[in-house]
Amino acid sequence: NQPLSATLTYARAAQRLLAAPRMDEAKVRAAMDGAATQAERAGLIIRTLRDFIGRGELQREVHSLAALIYDAVALMRPECQRSGIHLEISLDRGIPPVEVDAVQIQQVLVNLIRNAAEVLEKFDGSRIILVTTRLNDDGDAEIEVADSGPGLADDMADGVFRPFTTTKAEGMGLGLSISRTIIDAHGGRLWLAASGPDGCAFRFTLATQSPRHEGAK
Repeated sequence: NQPLSATLTYARAAQRLLAAPRMDEAKVRAAMDGAATQAERAGLIIRTLRDFIGRGELQREVHSLAALIYDAVALMRPECQRSGIHLEISLDRGIPPVEVDAVQIQQVLVNLIRNAAEVLEKFDGSRIILVTTRLNDDGDAEIEVADSGPGLADDMADGVFRPFTTTKAEGMGLGLSISRTIIDAHGGRLWLAASGPDGCAFRFTLATQSPRHEGAK
């Protein structure tokens, strides 16, 4: 629901600007353009997920993993900044390209970052989310989204990928379940890598166009 929330934010900003004693036409136009862009993104996500859930279709293309991560982080950075959360990136530049459905992989990243942000919003300690990548021994890209929060309760950690499992009163608990389904469909794996007093970390893998994978085709 991130693009829908962003659309609402831009629309409300436009309302405030229109109600101002001296309307700034350029700012109103920018706010409306932002709302339109986010609404278009929401439509694209809905269509992509509908096709995937209904027919199992993936729109695979070759992408730079770093570019996908930067785009997802750019979408989430304003939301994190409003909550005083530092969203940081540390990427392995040597990772080969990946052949993936870009919209779906970005949605997985957004889901993981948002989950971390929603925990940190209520946390009194340091508020840091770190997105990292590395090439593992199998030649796969391994992506981690880690936070500095309190970690998950033991009963939540055991069933965190089950549908309708959530700690949020307003949430449906589908984000992690859908994210795992998406990564599974890409031939990767998504798991809870760490959870404790020093924070929580989720990792997932994606096959790369490395010589090892190319030779296995």
